[in-house]
Amino acid sequence: MYLYNIKSIRLWFTSILITFLFLGCDTTSGDSTDFKSTHESQVSSILFAHGFMSDASTWNHFSAITDAYDSREWVVYRTNVAKTGTIITRASQLADYINAQNLEDNSLLVVGHSMGGLDLRYIISQGNQNQSINNKYYRASKTIHQFYTIATPHKGSTIASFVSGDAGAIHDLSTTQMKEFNQEHPYSHSWVDGRAIPMLAFRFSCKKNNVDDGVVDVNKQILDGAPYTEEIFDGKHTSGLENLCTQDVTEELLQNRVIESILDNNTPKEVINGI
Repeated sequence: MYLYNIKSIRLWFTSILITFLFLGCDTTSGDSTDFKSTHESQVSSILFAHGFMSDASTWNHFSAITDAYDSREWVVYRTNVAKTGTIITRASQLADYINAQNLEDNSLLVVGHSMGGLDLRYIISQGNQNQSINNKYYRASKTIHQFYTIATPHKGSTIASFVSGDAGAIHDLSTTQMKEFNQEHPYSHSWVDGRAIPMLAFRFSCKKNNVDDGVVDVNKQILDGAPYTEEIFDGKHTSGLENLCTQDVTEELLQNRVIESILDNNTPKEVINGI
């Protein structure tokens, strides 16, 4: 009976993880769209990077909001990477996609939801550590002007830490693995060619006591040494979390204010150094 209960608990955690953990986006480079923005003039493109277990519909609302901006022409990029792959696998695919677009240096804003933020961090860190034209991560990171993370588990996921036997995304997202990842890829690696690539982490909670967004703890959505929003936004990680979140809380990627603040380069007040 004891062994049966242990197996049941593991199955419950796994089902919760597979159903709810880490959204993102899918294939397609987007249309040319106009934005109202005060970013430097050479910044003309934006890329949305998805998380664990997702599809193209994840970023539909953000893309629709960008279409409403009418003072500047931008190009929107989205692509599909391995839904359950490791950070290395996903980042490799994302770097290949960025490089295939033949973008100018320092011309791309990147936004990563959940695990997508870790994929972007890996690209930039690897680009920093080997600044050779033969390194695809260096070539990709050279194009990035600034990056934003949305409810990214920079310090890992408590839920992922309960699941054993996985060799892909769930393994990488555990708190133990993310501690190691952060030692190998700290925020101090966020520069290339002597140019800083600034980051801002948007924090979310779907509960009145600001504990978590249904999937990622608020205090794990911070990367030590990197800026994060002083405000904790109301939002749940994904749909289907009604039993875990305060009722009627909007999903993170349905929030107009987040994408508008990014496009306007008018992000909320921020603080530095993690919990």
